[in-house]
Amino acid sequence: ACGITLAMAGDSVVVAYFNGEIIGQIGLGSGRSGVELALGALDSPDRSDAVEESWGWFCGRVREIPDSVTV
Repeated sequence: ACGITLAMAGDSVVVAYFNGEIIGQIGLGSGRSGVELALGALDSPDRSDAVEESWGWFCGRVREIPDSVTV
């Protein structure tokens, strides 16, 4: 819905694409409270408003995943 495509980049990293450009990554781990997700945007001086809006929307949805912790 937000235009972001995800791809596994290893056992514990997911890469986020928007319009074919890598815009962020999600580190995956586990802790006592369940799955831990570390969201990281890749900053760029020419990052568009559309990228910012989509990444913000996406991060909000990730934080709603039951039994997960965003670090």
